[in-house]
Amino acid sequence: MQDKLRIFIVSLKIDLMHMRNSMIKMIINAISWALPTIVVVTFILPQYGVGKDFTSLQIASVIAGVNFFSFHSHLYTLVSKIENKQMSADLLLPTSIDMILLQKVTFFCIYGVVMSVIIFILAYCIYYSSGMFAQMNILKLLFVIFITSMAKGLNTLLLAGCIEKMVDIENIIMRFMFPLWFLGGFQFSWEAILKTSKWFAYINLLNPYFHEAEMFRSSLLEGKFVPFSLSISVTVIYSILFWYIAKRQFKKKLDLPH
Repeated sequence: MQDKLRIFIVSLKIDLMHMRNSMIKMIINAISWALPTIVVVTFILPQYGVGKDFTSLQIASVIAGVNFFSFHSHLYTLVSKIENKQMSADLLLPTSIDMILLQKVTFFCIYGVVMSVIIFILAYCIYYSSGMFAQMNILKLLFVIFITSMAKGLNTLLLAGCIEKMVDIENIIMRFMFPLWFLGGFQFSWEAILKTSKWFAYINLLNPYFHEAEMFRSSLLEGKFVPFSLSISVTVIYSILFWYIAKRQFKKKLDLPH
């Protein structure tokens, strides 16, 4: 067990070192993702009668959504390692597939936390004087950032385990992940969709991205959102399910006993 833990720590340190070396790129990527939306909802949409409520709702969605795009690079890297037999080589060390996957999820989670914090700081600096985040619960926000980053990491692990070839990644993202994310409350809240279409609102409760968006809003803003306890429960259930399926898929791909 000591050898497994030592390998876990060393592997995590290597990934974190690479992340530190690319921190400037991470900041640029985060700003490039957030700034266009901030400009549009702050300066352009109000000219068409869009109110401040939508602006605040959208900013919370931007903070929640940054990990949706950051996980793409992790997905490509992970699938590439599988195709190049690098993960099979890692198993020659005194470790296990569980520890290898746990290390990947831990790194993805840390990466997601950093990206979310960068976006939050940017948004807070821009909107501080407007009082947009006056009702913010910082401890709740930090908890939401952690649990959603973990869920995104496990989601990445699941997709990497299920994707057969590198060329399939784009199809999965465009046909399944993007619709789930965009229809998962990126531009609307639970209260709004419930007034528009109750059946769609309740179906959307099965969408993990919807709960992530609602948790960020409930920690940053005032309003009627999905009960926080429900969103947390759904996120945890999905995370456990993602871990279980991902582990089985990786064992299958690497010809390990199930």
